Amino acid sequence: MQREETPGPAGWGGRFLLAGKKVFEIGGRKDHATNNQMELTAPIEALKYVKKYKTGDEVEIVSDSKYVIWELPSGFLIGKK
Repeated sequence: MQREETPGPAGWGGRFLLAGKKVFEIGGRKDHATNNQMELTAPIEALKYVKKYKTGDEVEIVSDSKYVIWELPSGFLIGKK
């Protein structure tokens, strides 16, 4: 199996659960991006959405990305955006 080159086509997605019952999704893609870029884009865009539409005061981010799990608590992302 040959490994695909990066950067290349990539996507991100987020799922929201509001008031314990309303579920909806957001997502996007780029023709030229790395996996790390897209892994970080998902929570950044989700937080932008929460801020723009004032969906609530409490936010919990769940991810299968170790990169996201390690970077969000460090405050690194907050300082960059």
